[in-house]
Amino acid sequence: MNILLICGTGAIGAPLAEILSKKGHQVYVTTRKNRNSSNANIHYLQGDIKDDAFLNAALFANHYDAIIDFGHWDIVDLKRWMPIFLMATEHYVYISSSRVYVSGDCITESTLRLSDVIGEEIAKWGAANVKAFGEDILKYNDSNNWTIVRPYITYNSMRLQLGIYEKEWWLQRVINDEPILFPKKLLSCVTTMTYAYDVAEQIAAGIIGRADSKGEIYQIATYESHTWKEVLDIYIEELRQRGYCPRIYLTDDDAYIN
Repeated sequence: MNILLICGTGAIGAPLAEILSKKGHQVYVTTRKNRNSSNANIHYLQGDIKDDAFLNAALFANHYDAIIDFGHWDIVDLKRWMPIFLMATEHYVYISSSRVYVSGDCITESTLRLSDVIGEEIAKWGAANVKAFGEDILKYNDSNNWTIVRPYITYNSMRLQLGIYEKEWWLQRVINDEPILFPKKLLSCVTTMTYAYDVAEQIAAGIIGRADSKGEIYQIATYESHTWKEVLDIYIEELRQRGYCPRIYLTDDDAYIN
């Protein structure tokens, strides 16, 4: 199959490209950076997906049996491009997020999403919730050649999240010998963290190209859970073994917001 990965160089996209290439598929990956591929089955398409000319050229350069969309769009983009994505392939896989749900003590698949509550005003509430608006476009579309995937927090060498922080923020502070500011309240909060390669394997084996996955929504996350204190302790231990002395500055809510 010919498969297009939109913005497919991240924590899930990069291993997904490798997995699909090993299955013999021709994988095309959009990227803003100039990348050279050492894999004959992986082809990088350099450009900005916000550039109409580039995205049109990428979409129609080949016939794609599947498109996996990791892009971060706004609502205008979603309204405009999603119908085109659906027409451009037999199977459109939209990477959403488990963060689309309204917060609560116990979240299930029947829990309301923020977009169910406030509609298009969702754009003011963060990127993960704009994803929910994209889900609605698909669910109310006449075509059924789509699948929605909602991963939760993923990790690998490209991504190591700490609460709301990506590694580019918290780990850079450790390298610069600056303290990590962390809210006390978050320490006891429970989270899952799923190995990104595992998520990519599930997408490759259980979703792409499968007729029974079309029109479905999948949550992909580990069954294991940990407090953020446990995660933080693991990071601190690993960093100390590598010669760093991470300092953690715990704050109450008001000080943290300031």
